[in-house]
Amino acid sequence: MKDFAEGCVLVTCKAGKASFITAFTPDDLDLQIFNQDFYSCAFPKNLSKGTQSSVFAFTVGSMTAYTWSFQYGSNVDSIIILSSLPYPHLFLNLLSEVSQNCPANDTNFDEDTRFNLVVSFINSWKLQAEGKVLYSSIEASGYFGLSNFGYSSIDPYHYFGKDTDYTKIWKSLLLNQGVAVIGDDKSSICQGVFSLLGLFEPFKFNGEYLITNNPKDSRLFDTSKKYSIVGILTNNFNASKYKRKFGICLQIDTKTGQELDTVIIHKKQKLLYDLMETISNRNLETDPYHELLSRRLVTDDIDTVMCPQMKKKTLTFSELRIFETTRLVSEWMNGRTYRPELRESFLSNTPSEIVEKIETKDLPLALSAVNSIKAMFPNDSHFQSVMRKHRRLIEDRLGQINRRSSDSEL
Repeated sequence: MKDFAEGCVLVTCKAGKASFITAFTPDDLDLQIFNQDFYSCAFPKNLSKGTQSSVFAFTVGSMTAYTWSFQYGSNVDSIIILSSLPYPHLFLNLLSEVSQNCPANDTNFDEDTRFNLVVSFINSWKLQAEGKVLYSSIEASGYFGLSNFGYSSIDPYHYFGKDTDYTKIWKSLLLNQGVAVIGDDKSSICQGVFSLLGLFEPFKFNGEYLITNNPKDSRLFDTSKKYSIVGILTNNFNASKYKRKFGICLQIDTKTGQELDTVIIHKKQKLLYDLMETISNRNLETDPYHELLSRRLVTDDIDTVMCPQMKKKTLTFSELRIFETTRLVSEWMNGRTYRPELRESFLSNTPSEIVEKIETKDLPLALSAVNSIKAMFPNDSHFQSVMRKHRRLIEDRLGQINRRSSDSEL
């Protein structure tokens, strides 16, 4: 299970009594994460109004809680899969199929049997090379690409109306201005949130989002948290109250969306991704230390280099300046620092000229970076020779500074 989920729990709510955990796996699962916010989200109120089964999701810390809640006798039970993977349909598909084949109140399948069935399926899954998974459920089995289960497999136009301004939403997400998703169905709310997360690709979303059906959820009032997206029930959500907190408030509408709107946004995002790669590689052409020393990604001259059409299709210069400061871009840059273009930059630039440009305060960090990079290519003799020159030049500059400092103390 550990490759796909942090754990799985069975929670029971007895009529007129408190909720409690009746089964969980693995044995070392941290049960302290299950606070009042968790229990209030685990049991949808509509089950007491004639609906006997519901599949939805909410968030618990950095994990998403994929939930199948069902009526069984006088109790309501919820089987909850906890996972931090960005593949919601791995779990929602499984729970939906099990719920359809194990109807609520069917005495052939008690709570423990249902729980063990879900756990057994997850335990049977195997990660494969090249982003694939050996997947099995009641209705499907075989090798599948993980992207088939990811955020981008859920299209926003299924959940938002034809008049939705996706360009405005896209920019609000990229610039971390916040988006609220409101609706009267928990399944649609979580799918709507997941679909918006898919707009970040091919960037990897690493921010925080919140899905809750509790109007008193303490996380809604935690001013230290800034969520990229929040999803919550309409009748528990005062949109006007939160308009100050979120750049955009979206109403779930599953009937009037148009596919073309989101196709355009995916094209914009791919174009922006290519633009950021080009800008990043351009900086390395004349300075291999540009990213190693955390220098500004979007340099001043980008404003004149970018054509008006590119600014219109992606982000303006001022928006790019904001975008580069987000956690999304920071983690993207950290994940691609040591790439072939970095090696080529060191080999194609004169060491003495490059080291001379390094600011004094950055010399220790530059030396540390050189030692790290040098160790990554132990069998590349030419590259090793160039890196030794860089190290010697940096050490010489540091030595001169230390000698001047010692002389001044005499």
